[in-house]
Amino acid sequence: MRKFLTLNILAILFLPHPVFAGHEEDHPLPKSLERKYEQRAPEIKKLDLNEDGILQSEEIQAGIQSKFDAMDINKDGVVSADEQRGAASNFKKDKGETYGKFIDKRARKLENRMKNADANEDGVISSGEYETYFGARYQNMDKDGDGTLNVKEFRTDTERVRKRKKK
Repeated sequence: MRKFLTLNILAILFLPHPVFAGHEEDHPLPKSLERKYEQRAPEIKKLDLNEDGILQSEEIQAGIQSKFDAMDINKDGVVSADEQRGAASNFKKDKGETYGKFIDKRARKLENRMKNADANEDGVISSGEYETYFGARYQNMDKDGDGTLNVKEFRTDTERVRKRKKK
C-alpha cells in the first residue's frame, strides 16, 4: 500500500500537467490571514525558479529535495534526530523576525511534520519518506488538480486553519 501511494505521488509530481489560467476563485482573506500568507511569499519566490507565479511539479520536487539536502548535514541520505533538531533551531533563527511571537509554535509544527514524515518510525527520515510526506502536502494544496500550485493555492494551509475555526 505504501509503495502504491509513493508511486502515485511521484507520478503526480513528475507527469506534465497543463496550466489552466483564469480558473482561480477570488476569496479575500481577513488581514490577519493575509499577513500569514505574506510571510510565505519568500518561500514561494524561492521555489518558483522560472518566476512565472506558478509552481510546476519540477519546481516543487526541486524544493523538496533542496530542503532535505539542507537538513542532511552529514550527507548520509537520512535526517537524524539531531539533524531534525538542528533544522528546527535554524528555522527559529532564520524566521524569528518573520513569525515574531509565534515562532515557537511554527517550529513545533515543523518538528511534528518531520515526526510524521518518519513513516517507519525508526527515528530518521530517509529521502523517500521526506519526498512522500511533503509531496503529499503539496499535492493537497493543488485544489484544482492541475498538477501545479498557483500563489493562491499555496496559502491553503492558512485557509484550512480558517475553515477549522468556523466549525
